Amino acid sequence: MKKSQSNKIAMYRSVASVLDNFQSSWLVLPAFQGLRDEFQEKLSLLIEMDNDQRTIAKDAGSEKKDRKLRLAQKAKDVQSALIAYAVSTENTILLRKVKFAPSRFKYGSAMESRAMVDLIIEKAEAHLSGLADYGIDATDVADLINKRDEVVDGVTAPRNKIVSRKAITRTIRITIERMDVLLQDQLDRLVST
Repeated sequence: MKKSQSNKIAMYRSVASVLDNFQSSWLVLPAFQGLRDEFQEKLSLLIEMDNDQRTIAKDAGSEKKDRKLRLAQKAKDVQSALIAYAVSTENTILLRKVKFAPSRFKYGSAMESRAMVDLIIEKAEAHLSGLADYGIDATDVADLINKRDEVVDGVTAPRNKIVSRKAITRTIRITIERMDVLLQDQLDRLVST
């Protein structure tokens, strides 16, 4: 929400407060009562849209981060088993390929993280029978694949949320325009009579 829109909502709340405090002055006009009810409905709608917009913004980032953290933990578990397996079988080629800092899953770029996870999946599938002694089986690899796919799907989720926020912003703008007309051309006119 833009600063000007936030200021408008604050002003509308003040107007609503004045209307509530001086009901005796305008209750005698049935037309004013209907306009006041319409004004209150639009104000409630604006406040609700503002809250929705804030929630969308907050949730988009945290969901993406949570997915990446779950993926990093699972990838680290499978990677650790692969490293232990490579050391015990003296497979230096495998060891060189899968031995890297696990923090790169969390803090690397999306492409780098995905490439490392894909490598871990590939090597885990190739050495699945030997990894059973290290606590990794087909369900663990499948879980890692699912977590990777969640992260990949999550890349588009923030875009979808941005589209939702834009739609709400557009609706807020239109509602504010309607409330301005309601205030200036209807309520203010009745007060001045």
